[in-house]
Amino acid sequence: MMIPDFRVQVKDKNNFRILQLTDMQVIDAEQRRYPERLRDDEVERWHTWLVGKNCYDPIRTSVAKTNPDLIIITGDLVYASFDDAGTAFEGVLDFMDSFGVPWAPVFGNHENETAKGIDWQCERLTRAKNCLFARGNVTGNSNYTVGLYDGDMLLRVLYMMDSNACYGGEDPHIARRTGPAEDQRAWLTDTAEKLAEQAGAPVPGFVCMHIPPADMMDAIVAAGYQDEERVQSRDQQGGISLGEAVPGCDHILPVHTEGDCGGKVEWLPGQHCSPRMEAELLAAHADGVFAGPFHKINLSVAYHGIRYTCGVKCGYYDYHEDGMLGCTEITLTDSLKSFRIRPIYHD
Repeated sequence: MMIPDFRVQVKDKNNFRILQLTDMQVIDAEQRRYPERLRDDEVERWHTWLVGKNCYDPIRTSVAKTNPDLIIITGDLVYASFDDAGTAFEGVLDFMDSFGVPWAPVFGNHENETAKGIDWQCERLTRAKNCLFARGNVTGNSNYTVGLYDGDMLLRVLYMMDSNACYGGEDPHIARRTGPAEDQRAWLTDTAEKLAEQAGAPVPGFVCMHIPPADMMDAIVAAGYQDEERVQSRDQQGGISLGEAVPGCDHILPVHTEGDCGGKVEWLPGQHCSPRMEAELLAAHADGVFAGPFHKINLSVAYHGIRYTCGVKCGYYDYHEDGMLGCTEITLTDSLKSFRIRPIYHD
């Protein structure tokens, strides 16, 4: 197979914008598999015809504010135990295609719960007009690469990785584990080696996945953003932000490294992360990791030469913090060697 799997031409090497969306988790209350899963007020708020208000309108705002060259979705496009007919999933695909911007998704831990099955989902993603998606030939169902090119010169590569962890469905293709398997990790380093051979030099990369590696927790702890004594309680009493006020946060901590940003309203549970993979990330020359899945955490923190970013949750489905919904803007400069992160809140 050709590597990278997909090519995106860069128009401006000093201002290339990627929009990160995450955890849209579209819920069609009319399709709820288990009636007891939703309260009456949730059934009313998340009814089928309110998907525009709950999800599509916030995404339109995000696209308008960032004017992206590429969109990445780091998992949970839909909450698929509320989408056994697959109509919410197809609706999201049609909606994302409507922008005419290339978009690259990875699976989270909820899409694959649908009764339609992974084969059906992968086929729909592959057919979507502007979607960059390949299933891959290692564990999981969304492992592929997107290369960012200036003509024939590869400037940067995005490694889209399935972090698995879907336990709610019956499909035999579900990898019932949390985090990339050994063959996925080998795929990351092997692919980076092949790309370096093609390019004549190591190619910097981003790794995009739903559930971040525990290295992200290490980064947050090392920076002091999960210190029980400083934040005083497990629920963090309204939350902390980095350097400046963030909606929903009432405790401001100093920035640990230049470029750190974002807010944190919930505790980061280390046991909910993927296994550590710093060695593979460094071997692949990855200087950025982009992930979900914590709806009230959108920190971006640097650690050992890698910047770990939890994206801002998009849309009003499932639990969230009012004032901390929106998107994450990634701006690449200096021939895509450098980048900066900006969380954008607009709910």
